[in-house]
Amino acid sequence: MEPIDFVSRRMEMFRKIVLPQLVPHIITACRVSLGVCWATLVAAELIAAQRGIGAMMVEAQNFFQMPPLVLGIILIGFISLVMDAIVRLIEARATRWQEKDELVIRAGTAWRKASLSRGWG
Repeated sequence: MEPIDFVSRRMEMFRKIVLPQLVPHIITACRVSLGVCWATLVAAELIAAQRGIGAMMVEAQNFFQMPPLVLGIILIGFISLVMDAIVRLIEARATRWQEKDELVIRAGTAWRKASLSRGWG
């Protein structure tokens, strides 16, 4: 066996076997790190920002204004949900080849279907 053939086989194995198995784990790590980064950004903005959602919330807190404070909380939650949804869409596109467990995708509906088919409900 020639060295070039050995290297090409290893590269093909990496590209077709190892890399596809790593993609879900890489995307999960991105989702977790995105959450940590977002929480850090919000904390920093609440402490030292002059502008932005955090500054608006601190100002509302200082003047006992509840509507801007609640709005800030809702905006932070909404933005984090949108960012997570974007990463989930990327994950869905990147892992189309992977079989999905119906119980994970549609937990309530699938569990109900399974329990009815087994005579549990």
